[in-house]
Amino acid sequence: MEIQQLMSLRDELADFLEEFRACFARAEPRLHMASYVRGQLQNLDRKCVEPMALAARVAPRTLQEFLRTDVW
Repeated sequence: MEIQQLMSLRDELADFLEEFRACFARAEPRLHMASYVRGQLQNLDRKCVEPMALAARVAPRTLQEFLRTDVW
């Protein structure tokens, strides 16, 4: 999905992600989940954590920790 397509779905994606708000007690994991989901939807060459994190302007280690340690 191109970035313009993703941006056009911003409100719908935000509504979808809001359904999972109660799964995370803190704001940081919610933001990391959103970065991860957006990364999965983007047209990236590789769908591993580092390119997704860099595209979201998040430190790769932060997103790796989210996937490794947070319960979701």
